[in-house]
Amino acid sequence: MTVTVITGTSSGIGLATAIRLAKAGHKVYAGVRNPDGADNLREVIDAGELPISMLEIDMMDESLIIDAVDRVLAAEGQIDVLVNNAGITQGTSVEETQMSVVRRVFETNYFGVFALTHAVIPGMRERKNGTIVNVSSIAGRFVFPTNAAYASSKYALEALSESLALQLKPFNIRVAIIEPGVTATSVFENAAKAMGPPDTASPYFVHTRRMIKLFTKQLGISALTPPDTVAQAIETAITTDTPKLRYVVGADAEMFWAARQRVSDEEYMEAASIEDDEDYYDAMTEMIGVDLWRP
Repeated sequence: MTVTVITGTSSGIGLATAIRLAKAGHKVYAGVRNPDGADNLREVIDAGELPISMLEIDMMDESLIIDAVDRVLAAEGQIDVLVNNAGITQGTSVEETQMSVVRRVFETNYFGVFALTHAVIPGMRERKNGTIVNVSSIAGRFVFPTNAAYASSKYALEALSESLALQLKPFNIRVAIIEPGVTATSVFENAAKAMGPPDTASPYFVHTRRMIKLFTKQLGISALTPPDTVAQAIETAITTDTPKLRYVVGADAEMFWAARQRVSDEEYMEAASIEDDEDYYDAMTEMIGVDLWRP
């Protein structure tokens, strides 16, 4: 049985991936930071129908990460697949973002991934077999003005993943990057609660206002990518006979990345300086090919 460790499984993409892979025959260790807040996962485990075990793991604490890996290895002898899914988001300008927030984002989205991967690689390398899947974001390749810390952490994760793929290819270890767009999970709701209502007096509010328009209009719940769609991409990345490095998931992610490839850096930067909202929406619609802001 394939032994798989997945982080961030209390809900959303992580939970969907744990269920999907367990149904496919994996022995899943479902990582959560706070077991008391993982009711959905606990319900699945308590049903007793799937080979899933809860694994307490805090991606902000290296010693706890190493301890979690040691517990799995003691029980199973090896880890065949690692899915680094745990992550948090952020949505303010650089000037208005506290350094403590930046560090928290990077500890979870990058340093924790680095530490966990670091702990898992030796066994995979010795066996010359394994798979590492890093759940990034289309924000790792397409940046908006208000997500500097989050996008930076995902850009770093993309670079780490590429380097890993190059390092580990000779040892038959597969590395894949999953790049979802906006997904129907609680991560954005949790971030919004943490940040509170937007500051309308902020000199950067124009960017926040436009992002709110984007999310509340076109990316309503019916347009969001379901977590299981991302989980399916993760399963494909693990099992396919024709592996790729990157998997873009979701119609919005595909549109944003296609648009970013079509326009120059200068054209994209210029759009941010447009003062009138309607003119901005016109310019972005021309870039992306569809109006995501207006009816």
